[in-house]
Amino acid sequence: MAPSYTYPITGIVFFFTHPELWMKTLCPFLLTLVFGIVSIVLSFVYLLPLQAHALINAGCPTWLAWLVSVILVLLESAVFDLIFFAVTLPIFQDALFDATLKAKGLGRMFDTIVPVSGMRLCCRGISSGLLTVWMILLAQILILIVTAPLHLIPVAGTVIACYINGWVAW
Repeated sequence: MAPSYTYPITGIVFFFTHPELWMKTLCPFLLTLVFGIVSIVLSFVYLLPLQAHALINAGCPTWLAWLVSVILVLLESAVFDLIFFAVTLPIFQDALFDATLKAKGLGRMFDTIVPVSGMRLCCRGISSGLLTVWMILLAQILILIVTAPLHLIPVAGTVIACYINGWVAW
């Protein structure tokens, strides 16, 4: 049995030597990228004018209303993208786990499984961690928004913000 410190290297080598796992890993990121592009375009086309005109009607100066609306649209699009990624990632994690077992030669484990529809698996994967995902996502977004002004401090502010938000990448 190999020592535990070799597990990450073994996993990386296994991943790179089995190309059938690559697309299952890249798919949620590519889907999120496409969703992000669509959401930013739709947000700027539809939400930006609505927010700007609502702020102008509320008595905000025109230049400030448009500036605030652009910032809000960017934040809203980022929130949409984070939610989309948080919902789609568990689906692909299950598929990647199954594909890894099959690649390791443990496909026999799937012979005795009770057949379940894909929609049920999707709903089960989403609902099982939905509350946890929402809480973590809300905490991440809140911390990202609160620490965003730190980036205004050259170098040191960015380092501090990255240090505070570093857990988001884990």
